Amino acid sequence: MSSGVVGRVRWWDKLWGSSPVDIVDKFLSNMERLDQDFVRIQGERNEAIKQLKHSEDRFRALSEAGFESIVIHREGLVVAVNDSFEELTGFLEHELLTEPSLIWDIMDKEHNLTTKHSIESRDMSPYMSVLCCKSGEKKVVWIRPKYVNFNGHGKCRAAIITLWEDRT
Repeated sequence: MSSGVVGRVRWWDKLWGSSPVDIVDKFLSNMERLDQDFVRIQGERNEAIKQLKHSEDRFRALSEAGFESIVIHREGLVVAVNDSFEELTGFLEHELLTEPSLIWDIMDKEHNLTTKHSIESRDMSPYMSVLCCKSGEKKVVWIRPKYVNFNGHGKCRAAIITLWEDRT
C-alpha cells in the first residue's frame, strides 16, 4: 500500500507544489478576495450610476428651463433639439430624427443659403434667419452658433435660436 509519500516528498507536492488542503485554503482565500472585490466594485458602480442620474437630471432641468431654442446638428443633419425648439417650431424631436432632417430644410428657402454658408465655412458669427414652423408660419430668428461634443457624434454645431424681437 502506498502512503502517498515517495521518499520524503508526497506525490501531490510533486504534482501541485503543495498539499490538497493548502490548495483548497488558497482557493477559498482567493474566493473571499474576489467576493470583497465584487462588493467594492458593485458599490462603485452604484455610486457612478447615482452620479450619472444626478447629472442627467440637472442637465434636463437646465435644458427644459431655458428660454432659448437649441438645435444640435452634425454638418446640417439634426441630432437633437430642446423643448423650447419644439415649442418654437412645432416640430417634435422624434419627427426630426425619424425622418433625417437637415437644418436648412426648416429654414425659409431665401435664408437657408446663409445657414449653409455659415455651417460650411465654420463661421461662428451670429446671423439672422427665418424658420419655417410646422404650421407654415415663418419666424424671424437670431442664431448664435457654437461647436460642442455631443453624444458620440464628435464635434457638432449647436445653434442657439432666439426670436428676432426677443434678442438683446
